[in-house]
Amino acid sequence: MQMNGKRVLLAVLFLLSIAMFPLSAIADDTTQHDNVENESFFVVLLDGILKDTLQTGYDISSDDKTVTLNIWDRDTTMKAWYASQGVPYWKEQWDNFVSEQKEIYDSYSSSLEMTGESLDFCMSFLNDQDHAVILLTFYNGELAYDCVENGDKIFFCLSPDGDPMENYLKDKGVLSGERVDMNLTCYKNDALSGFKYGNTEIYEYNVNSQFFKDAVEKGTIYYDDVDHPVLAVSDNYIMINEASDELIAAFKDFENQ
Repeated sequence: MQMNGKRVLLAVLFLLSIAMFPLSAIADDTTQHDNVENESFFVVLLDGILKDTLQTGYDISSDDKTVTLNIWDRDTTMKAWYASQGVPYWKEQWDNFVSEQKEIYDSYSSSLEMTGESLDFCMSFLNDQDHAVILLTFYNGELAYDCVENGDKIFFCLSPDGDPMENYLKDKGVLSGERVDMNLTCYKNDALSGFKYGNTEIYEYNVNSQFFKDAVEKGTIYYDDVDHPVLAVSDNYIMINEASDELIAAFKDFENQ
């Protein structure tokens, strides 16, 4: 995903910053960072880069023994959840993510050593909807915890209050039939989430996804060797297969809310 490339870039930027800026230049800068507590030089410098580059939630702190960096975002939680369900595609994506983050962790650790501060470094990824749940941790130079490899249950809901589109259509009383969760098949059509009622399937997308753009342009979504007709597009949602006129109208109205 794009986020991984950005993390690699900021790791490189961090190493360059260590080499370019003397300790005295920012050693006294300990009050300007909302995400920082008990700053060391390493923490202040890393936070300065993260806050301008990392487009996720995070906090960073240090005590007299350890620097702790916690990161959370929906994509990582989603990836961990899909991988924990045993979907081969997502397990491969998760393993690649773990490898990439280990490289970044090693870069940060090397930078910490360059500052001369005698501190351990812990970097964790948290469930974005419950920060008490750890998904992945690197500590003391090693992979210390991997929720997928450990077989732990991962809680994941794309929205804590349910899918906004689904809730809207329920309120309009236009959904009928048994609900089927399509999340485990989303990797086939590059969707973020999906649900099905009867023969109507609705998927949420990143609007910058090439798959989304192609589906809007061509009027079909291809997966499982079938071209599924696009019935309507509303905001970042796509409806496919079959639906009543009433359901399609309500679906289209969602983007005006």
